[in-house]
Amino acid sequence: MDEPEYKITREDVQTMLKHLRLTLPEHATPEKAIYLLEQQHLHYKSLEELHPELIEKILKDFELH
Repeated sequence: MDEPEYKITREDVQTMLKHLRLTLPEHATPEKAIYLLEQQHLHYKSLEELHPELIEKILKDFELH
């Protein structure tokens, strides 16, 4: 069974905007937030296919912080 397609939510965009305001305020726009979320999703999907153990490490790191 295929996994469900990722859909960006308003909450996702708000979270990315908050991150951008803290780290790169000059790029904190909804359009850039959506673009980065799309790119991040593609990147993680590729990583998962090539290096599943790396995804596990990233997830564990998220849990710790």
